[in-house]
Amino acid sequence: MFTHSTIADADVMSPGIYLQKRRAHAGFSIGGVARRLAKLPWPIKAEPTLQDLRNITMRLTAAEQLDDHLDDAEVEQLRNIVPLDPRVYRQLVELAEAGEGSGLPVPQLCRECACSFFDPCDTIGGPCSWESSNMCSACARMAAVTRHMAQAAAQTEMEAA
Repeated sequence: MFTHSTIADADVMSPGIYLQKRRAHAGFSIGGVARRLAKLPWPIKAEPTLQDLRNITMRLTAAEQLDDHLDDAEVEQLRNIVPLDPRVYRQLVELAEAGEGSGLPVPQLCRECACSFFDPCDTIGGPCSWESSNMCSACARMAAVTRHMAQAAAQTEMEAA
C-alpha cells in the first residue's frame, strides 16, 4: 500500500536493497536469476552464451549494489523470475532521485523481505498481513521461531553445563 510515512529519509529502503531483498526472499542468487533471465525469449536464443550471463549478472549487481536503476522493461523482465511490484520499485527510484526531504510518499514495505500490500508473501494461510508498520506477518512469525530456537538452544547449553 502506498502511504505517506513519517519514516526518516535514512530509513527509506533504496531501490537496490528492495531488489536484493525480493530476490533473496524468492530464494535466488544473482547468478540464478541471471541464468533464468538469459533463457527468457528476449531475444530468442537456443542457449545463452557465457557473455550473456556475465552481462546480466553485472547489470543485476549494479542495480542492487550501486543503485544503477533498472528501466521499466528490465523490471518487467525481472518480474518474470522474482516476485516484485514494479510500482513500488519505481516509487523507490523516484524517492532516491528526489533526495532527502522530498515529501514524496514512502511505500509500506516489510523491513525483512520487502513485500508490500500488492506483492504479499504467500503463506500456508494465504497472503501475509501487517504485524507492524514495517514487518509482515510471515517475517514476524519467522523471527518468533528464530528467537524461540535460540532460547531453546541457550537453555539446552545451560543445562548441559
